[in-house]
Amino acid sequence: MLAALIAAIAFTAQAQRYSCSDLDWPDQIASIREHVAAACDEVVEIDGRPFARVNATFLRETAGDVTLSFLMPDGNTVIETFRPPEDFRVTVDDKPMAFHQLTHGQKLTLLIPEKE
Repeated sequence: MLAALIAAIAFTAQAQRYSCSDLDWPDQIASIREHVAAACDEVVEIDGRPFARVNATFLRETAGDVTLSFLMPDGNTVIETFRPPEDFRVTVDDKPMAFHQLTHGQKLTLLIPEKE
């Protein structure tokens, strides 16, 4: 019982290690950092590296530039275009996908890595 309690406390401490406001955002999203930071739901840790989780709707991809509509906490949306980092992760229906595979209006969960 005590071991389970200690494990639960350790897991909670690790999960709370990062918040959206703590992240050092990658340079590739510098032009949209303000809106991405505002749209950040939580920070998840993958292989010891923090990623911001953001919900958005895919609008288009043109020559590597991606246009998304970011869902803000107040329910409003903000449309932004940017060139994502190489290790950018897009999850659609729990499946990883490249931007060129998406269709207009598709709902996304983005995992944006902290700057290295």
